[in-house]
Amino acid sequence: DIEDIRNLYKPTKTIIEEPKEFEEIVPKDSVYYLYNFVSQSMFYSIKRGMEMIDESYDCYCRLRFDLQFFHPIKFSDYNMAHANIPTVFDNRVCDHFGFGDITVKRAYENALGECKNYYLETNKFTPEEILEMSFNKNKVPITKHGWAKPVIYRG
Repeated sequence: DIEDIRNLYKPTKTIIEEPKEFEEIVPKDSVYYLYNFVSQSMFYSIKRGMEMIDESYDCYCRLRFDLQFFHPIKFSDYNMAHANIPTVFDNRVCDHFGFGDITVKRAYENALGECKNYYLETNKFTPEEILEMSFNKNKVPITKHGWAKPVIYRG
């Protein structure tokens, strides 16, 4: 129930919308077909969430609400002009957590618009690669950190 979530997390703002329908970018016979709607839905939610945030902060974080941190992160130790991202899989950027300044926030907001471009340019469609493309197109330097495994676990 949405009220249980509001009572637990006490957010200052919320958006509740009906599920969206997204363009079928990836053909059904592609190994990336599953990501077609999942990635677009995730990037849509990130975009809508980021749009609610005041643009006067020094640091913006993107994280899944179900992540659990076991070690503190001292944000002041990092270059906020970079997308500070844990590395995953084959050294790709992590789409579950990242932080940086206003340019990083805007690159997250723009990732939804990169979905189709990325597929047309690469014939691939993974959220990690789409996010990295958005950072690159928005001229946001990416600093990949190797602390994903000891710091972040799904709750």
